[in-house]
Amino acid sequence: MRGLYIGRFDPFHLGHLRAYELLESFVNEIKIGIGAQRKEDYFNLSERRNMVIQNTQIEPIHLEDLEENHPLYQDWGKYVLGVVGNIDIVATGNEHVRKDFSNHKIPVLWLPRYDEISGTKIRRKIQLEDNSWKRLVPEKTIEIIVCSEKFRRNIK
Repeated sequence: MRGLYIGRFDPFHLGHLRAYELLESFVNEIKIGIGAQRKEDYFNLSERRNMVIQNTQIEPIHLEDLEENHPLYQDWGKYVLGVVGNIDIVATGNEHVRKDFSNHKIPVLWLPRYDEISGTKIRRKIQLEDNSWKRLVPEKTIEIIVCSEKFRRNIK
């Protein structure tokens, strides 16, 4: 059984790791889709990709953000399926993703959200030089973050 887990992973945190481990208990193959680079992303695509690889040993599949004039803009699920291939289940905590794949009759494993763990909170803590962010991410993510050019620039 093949599962798909989609995220921005900005940064890859313990909530992502728990979700990955939960999906891993249901399937024998996991594909990970990683969202395209956006202006508002704190970490670049290469850093986010590296976080996913280091924490899961899986090479993520790059998913573009579709423009409104793209033929599949209204059917993002179909676009993703065309990129990642056949899957049997999608794991998400995002209502839009749930709808997109439910429309294609693909079962959705609804992932719990952890209020104390969110990319937004982690990025804010990093910007405020509050080192408590380190308890919200796996060790391998910490290593990538402290080597990040943006991190080094912001803490000076």
